[in-house]
Amino acid sequence: MSMAVVIKDLDQWTHVKETNMEKLIVVDVYQEWCGPCRILEPTYKRIFADISGAESRLLFASACATLKIDNISDNQSCKPRFVLFRDKKVVADIVGVNVPTLEAAVKQNLPAKKSDDDGDP
Repeated sequence: MSMAVVIKDLDQWTHVKETNMEKLIVVDVYQEWCGPCRILEPTYKRIFADISGAESRLLFASACATLKIDNISDNQSCKPRFVLFRDKKVVADIVGVNVPTLEAAVKQNLPAKKSDDDGDP
């Protein structure tokens, strides 16, 4: 089972953004002919497990490029693309499977841990 929310239409995307404004949203923007990047599922799980209070700070999602979420252009590339959103704005755009770059972008843009969360920052 995928741990990423699958965005099926623009209304759902709007709902996800509005209800997760306090989180960093990492969206796998995939091509219709190839589907979401399944090879990174273990990476998503590891990143999520490594972040204290991840449930309140991070959300993984996937969306077909043809949806044009937030008017992100469809570059028609066969490379995976990951767009990171925070406060409804794009904060990073990563093309290709580059796990260290994706991890660094998540850490750099992750919202601060809420004081009522348990564990380390």
